[in-house]
Amino acid sequence: GAPFAPLRPISDVSRLQGRYYGGASWGGASSAFDLHFDGAGGYQASATGSVASTSAASEVSALAARDGGGRYRLQGDRLDLGDGQVHWIYEVITGQAPYAEMLVLDGAVLARDED
Repeated sequence: GAPFAPLRPISDVSRLQGRYYGGASWGGASSAFDLHFDGAGGYQASATGSVASTSAASEVSALAARDGGGRYRLQGDRLDLGDGQVHWIYEVITGQAPYAEMLVLDGAVLARDED
């Protein structure tokens, strides 16, 4: 069978520590995230999204980027970054580390940078 890793909501804000990066792509649309959590409720973020569509008659594309930071709140499976930014977030259970090693954020997989 296919490999499987269970997901769970993040129960303790201190499990979000360090830099997480990754992204996802869905049929012409893609997103990339770079998030740094300090383990005490603070964050810095960078996100980029793009969309492209091509037909025989035309080609359309767009790109958007957003940087920010501040304080965040965790409520079950919801990550509130403030300013209307609310995301679904889950921890991928990978072992016994004191921090989340891998996240799923709005369907995108983010890995923890070990540097």
